[in-house]
Amino acid sequence: MQCTEVGFEAVVGRATRTAGAAESARAASAASAAGALLAAADALDALADRQRFVAAHPTAFAPPRPLPYAGDPPGLQDRNMRELLGGAADDEDAADAADRELRARLAQLEAGARTLRAECREAAKTLDAAEAELVRQMEGPEEAWRVDALFGPGAAPAAPPAPEDDTPRRDQEDYYLAKFRSYVSCAGRLARLEARAAAARERLLGGAAPPPAPRSPPSPPRRSAARRRGYFAAPLDERLPAVLTSCVRVIAAYGLEHQGVFRVSGSQVEMQALRAAFERGEDPLAGVRDASDINSVCGLLKLYLRELRPPLLPPQLQERLLRVAALPDDAAFVRRLRDTLGSLPLPSLLVLRYLFAFLAHLADHSDRNMMDAWNLAICLGPTLLAAWGEGGAQVAAQNLVNELVKRAILHHEEVFPQDVAPHALYRRLEPTDAVDPADEADGTDERPEDAADERPAGTAGPDDDDDGRDLSLYGDDDDDDDDGNALNILTLRTLGTRLVYSLTVCLSTDGGPGEGEAAAWSRPTSHR
Repeated sequence: MQCTEVGFEAVVGRATRTAGAAESARAASAASAAGALLAAADALDALADRQRFVAAHPTAFAPPRPLPYAGDPPGLQDRNMRELLGGAADDEDAADAADRELRARLAQLEAGARTLRAECREAAKTLDAAEAELVRQMEGPEEAWRVDALFGPGAAPAAPPAPEDDTPRRDQEDYYLAKFRSYVSCAGRLARLEARAAAARERLLGGAAPPPAPRSPPSPPRRSAARRRGYFAAPLDERLPAVLTSCVRVIAAYGLEHQGVFRVSGSQVEMQALRAAFERGEDPLAGVRDASDINSVCGLLKLYLRELRPPLLPPQLQERLLRVAALPDDAAFVRRLRDTLGSLPLPSLLVLRYLFAFLAHLADHSDRNMMDAWNLAICLGPTLLAAWGEGGAQVAAQNLVNELVKRAILHHEEVFPQDVAPHALYRRLEPTDAVDPADEADGTDERPEDAADERPAGTAGPDDDDDGRDLSLYGDDDDDDDDGNALNILTLRTLGTRLVYSLTVCLSTDGGPGEGEAAAWSRPTSHR
């Protein structure tokens, strides 16, 4: 017996240890898979998903181009009419009376538009609350999703769910649809009022309409996209780009305490309008004096960083940057990241230094805007450096990218050299230092000198035509109601909410076969 049992315990012990190691490895793999599932669930963002979907199908969701004005300017029309009528032309008194009547009509239209705009904002807030309640009822109580009691000692099988009365949910759905219908109706009326006011304002100012654009054959999508990127995302030089400095100025002045800044998506229509203005060499944000357009300004800045070519962080540095992000020691992280970014061109380094200093300023107000360094990294990490891979590898890489951006925000002064190009340093501007429109109208400027330096070169003051107006998305080349079809593009934003609507309204007033009204809408779901 002693001979036959030699090695028995050793073999049995080795087999038992192997079985235990296999079970331990299986448990670790299951825990890793569960962690990946939890990370994927935490990364769900309805607004960002809608934004990516719209960006992936620009042809289907791009707003229609405004109809070009093919007629003569109003002044030329008046001269031609006087030459045609000769001595029968109206005297100056009649012209002045018509001018006064048109100005009175314009004042009525603008007053009605302001009232409707406030009504639409209140309707949007009510709609957001109705949607939140509907989502809560769809999710059900928190106890219905708990699975802790199904495992461990004393676990009992789950009881079948009891049938629930869905009458409250159906009533909430009807209430939500009624509020949405009311909002769309209000938005349509506001679009028509804005179009009429724009036409009257153009007639009173006597500005010449732009000449009709020459027709050209359609170009391939790639060439068209490259052409649209011409001035908006032009290659960098030693001067900070105007898009970056203008967006940062507005956000730093009016958006530091805006809850959900960079997380809530802006209006696609409004961002395209702002982009088109920058393409023309203008600064459409020079006259912004409130936080009503902050989400669109943040979206424009993210769009600029995403379309910049070459990118600020080239894909060739991804592996090195991910290894740096995995370093646990902050001192080693700062040293390695500083060396890695030292290989970038100087213009890219200056833009990154300016951007991360601004993000650190934004993170300092996280108690009000709810956007600390980690939340900002989640929103801007994929924009600055897209993670490659498949499945869990991509999720892990994206987490490292977010960690890299977060730590770069926290240690930006040590990562980026502060003694190079001092003219391109970010200077903090607190919300209390912003220019008040009333003070500016009196000719006084109480901003600190540093804040004045932050205005981009060539930026003028606010426009004098409309104080307190939102960024206008209604073109000034809309025709009168009796001149045929008028295309009005409306984007309404909810102030202080996470609801963004985009509405495209096409109006036909000629009474022909195309008479009627068609509306196409796209509204991102609020992120909760």
